[in-house]
Amino acid sequence: MECIKTVKFKIKVSDKSFNNTIAIYNEALSYIISIINDEWNTISTLATVEKQLNFIEKLIHNTKKNKAKYDFDDRFYKFPSYLRRAATAEALGTVKSYHSNLENYIKKKAQYEAKGKILKDN
Repeated sequence: MECIKTVKFKIKVSDKSFNNTIAIYNEALSYIISIINDEWNTISTLATVEKQLNFIEKLIHNTKKNKAKYDFDDRFYKFPSYLRRAATAEALGTVKSYHSNLENYIKKKAQYEAKGKILKDN
């Protein structure tokens, strides 16, 4: 007979070496979300996600051929391109979700009001 003992331990990560990176990433993400929200009327008309991401990239990132409308590169100097692209994709998803949920809420509210009811969403 073999006895097996299982013990539950909460693993505490005491490594704080990534805290600064996470804080900078979150700040960049917030900045990109505000840009996408400001430019949403234009971004939402683009046909594919790839075109939307390329448009956002041109709004925030300077190249030899492109002068960006927003100062992302100045605010986040030497921000790695893979993190910028990840933050851009995450921000686009967040803003799309927000606008989709808002649109659904407005439609649902209109349906309730058409029936003479009050929508009580919490």
